[in-house]
Amino acid sequence: MKEPSAGRAPEPVDPFEWHADLARLRGGLDRIAKDLRSTGLRADAVVREGPAADRIADYAERHECDLVVLSRRWAGSSEDSPLRVLLHGGDRSLLVVPTESGSTAMPSIARIVVPLDGSPRAECVLPVADALRRGLGARVVLAHVVEEPPMPGQVPPSADDLRLSRQLVERNRHAVAGVMERARSLMGRDTEVRLVVDAHVPSALHDLVGAEAADLVVLAAHGSAGDHRWGCGSVATHLIEYGSRPVLLIQDRRVPVALPRTRPRVRV
Repeated sequence: MKEPSAGRAPEPVDPFEWHADLARLRGGLDRIAKDLRSTGLRADAVVREGPAADRIADYAERHECDLVVLSRRWAGSSEDSPLRVLLHGGDRSLLVVPTESGSTAMPSIARIVVPLDGSPRAECVLPVADALRRGLGARVVLAHVVEEPPMPGQVPPSADDLRLSRQLVERNRHAVAGVMERARSLMGRDTEVRLVVDAHVPSALHDLVGAEAADLVVLAAHGSAGDHRWGCGSVATHLIEYGSRPVLLIQDRRVPVALPRTRPRVRV
């Protein structure tokens, strides 16, 4: 349960109302845990009092959780929202699920898009994507955006500028095609490659995810340009905060492993 925000005067709390709300919350979580147990999972329901972001992050750290699952409704508009705190300050992998549909039914995952930038750091997600492909019988699309070089904004580009830009794009496309084909060979069949040329990588990936009718996006927290001082790079942040598909963010600051064969313990 969440305490009043910092900087805001706390409102008087009726202790009876507080405990009644706490009981209702525990009852709802107990029902969710029971539903999860009915599928064969081991699940617990836990309630913590205080700022949501701090309590979730602390619980994940103390219990060494491998994955934190959040609804995008936790994004909020402030920098201390639970999603943003875990995204930029945490070192746990996240599964962020949109809430636009309002459905509580288990979605079918038949098509997975995996954005790669050609770096080994981005490829840390391949074992996870391959495990999902085999476990769910899904098809995987490995996606790369060949970024067009920026042009000076003060004057129109000259013919030489445009020619050099095309040459650079073609050289990069040729180089990354081999990298993507190697990655595809590691995934086995039911895996495709998409190369897109665009000036804005996040927008191109949003369009590609929609065009592929992806059910899930799987990507690393950082790519080749990512700064490990922050929990997540700009492309991953854009896909999570503004995308319409579930995103599985694999934290590359931790050693990646394949999905376990045994059923995991779930804490709600």
